[in-house]
Amino acid sequence: MQLPGYMSNSLFDIRNRVLPALLVVLVLSLVTGCHSTRYLAGNQYLVRKNKIILKSDKIITNRGEIKDNLARMATPKPNSYFMGIFPIKLTQYNRKYERYHDKPDSLIPKGKERPALVDSGLLVKSLQNMKTYMFNQGFFYAKVQDTIIYRKRKAYIHYTVSAGSNYLINRVNYSFDDSTIAGIIRKESDATMLKKGTEFTYSLLEDERSRIVDVAGNKGYRRFSQDNITFQIDTIDKALFRVAGSPFENAVNFIAQTKSNKKTTIDIDVTIRRSDDTLAYHKYTVGKVVVYPDFKSVADRTDTSMIKKKIGDVDFRYHNYYVHDNVLEKHIFLNQGSVYSKADEDKTATKLGELGIFQSIRVQLRESKVLKNTLDCDIYLNRTKKLDFTPNYEVSSGSTYALGNSLSLNYRNKNFLKGANLLTISLSGGVELQYNQGGTGNVYNRFDLYTEYYGLNANLDFPKFLAPIASSLFDNSNVPHTIIGGGENVLYRVDYFTLINSSASFSYSWRQSATKTWGLSPAFINVIQVPKKSLQLPFP
Repeated sequence: MQLPGYMSNSLFDIRNRVLPALLVVLVLSLVTGCHSTRYLAGNQYLVRKNKIILKSDKIITNRGEIKDNLARMATPKPNSYFMGIFPIKLTQYNRKYERYHDKPDSLIPKGKERPALVDSGLLVKSLQNMKTYMFNQGFFYAKVQDTIIYRKRKAYIHYTVSAGSNYLINRVNYSFDDSTIAGIIRKESDATMLKKGTEFTYSLLEDERSRIVDVAGNKGYRRFSQDNITFQIDTIDKALFRVAGSPFENAVNFIAQTKSNKKTTIDIDVTIRRSDDTLAYHKYTVGKVVVYPDFKSVADRTDTSMIKKKIGDVDFRYHNYYVHDNVLEKHIFLNQGSVYSKADEDKTATKLGELGIFQSIRVQLRESKVLKNTLDCDIYLNRTKKLDFTPNYEVSSGSTYALGNSLSLNYRNKNFLKGANLLTISLSGGVELQYNQGGTGNVYNRFDLYTEYYGLNANLDFPKFLAPIASSLFDNSNVPHTIIGGGENVLYRVDYFTLINSSASFSYSWRQSATKTWGLSPAFINVIQVPKKSLQLPFP
């Protein structure tokens, strides 16, 4: 049961708070609404909203995604509206109309927007783009229409997209003109993007084309490209015409299929041919591998004064021996005499980049002038800055103190001991002050020390696996980094306690894939000491 007094108070709050707010919103809507079309000519209309209406007689599994993509293609875009009501940026533009109306868009400030006007040319382009998009999504017979509703110099554009039917993949047939290539591609067929029952889109064809090129490229066929692959699609469901010599029954089957909710199927023929490139089917092996860790110019290739070192079959040429060659050799996956692999080429560039000591990395392959079907490899590395020193000063305040000051100094050595080891040292300290309102003297004398803290922390990151067990347990491309860390931090709370936190850790970190990283800490020590404390605590 509610008391009358409570009800009257509630009504009082609504009358004195909510109603004025609604009145402000109404006034702003009227003012900005009138102001937004102030400078429009007689045949101009402001685009207020674009609406996508997607129609289909059959289920579209990714309807939301398709509508979002279609909405991005609708042009022109309406002006931005704060809270969906106030075109603040357009209003600001109109207030300075005389200054900005004849200037290019690049000179219009970010806080202002030109009016988005109905443009017949842009509408036609939007319709074409939407229809092309639907075609690429497998809706080959989609229709797109636009309807414009005009209200008080504003236009509301409705795009009606009648999707029609898309197709499910039924059968995929591969045709080759070379038995070796056929064996390689068929061996990896389980990873195909074109699986039976999948909704067909043209992007699937592009994904499959890229997959086949990668498969061939990882087996030595470096010149094999997307030009060697063609697709042909057949949208006629032959099952509908299975009765030979009975055109009436075939017609009945076709009509029944189109009226049902069952999607029609599509057959895809994949043709892989040598094409015009006579080297497309040449299988390459890796020849000489030469690494320039501090490359300066093409003159380095013939400079006899450079320092030369060799590990296995990899040659290193230095101006300055600033990083151990065995560290680099472990991150190179193109080995002399092995079959060329595009994946190994990419992995080499990626793993060398993860060392963090190079500004740029370029892996260049060229056909050997001595050995047939052999690729010589030059790896050009440009050094980056070895040392970083960064100071940082902060001023803060909090619920328990009035003024805080902190200073941190961060030092990084990206090539510690010439092993591409990352050494990080951080020194930090600061104080927190309380303000004593009852103090005497000037304002500076009224601040009392409340907290004092400082610390020293260090980490050493080795780009290799350090442990008493064999590193062969890990794949060579996923060898973990070994990270050793330690530090000590001291917190002194005046008149209350002193806390010392000492820590040390031994951990591993490695990347399994582009999106998955692992961390393992087999050893970790954290010791907290309180050498000084008071019975009176700073909190209840």
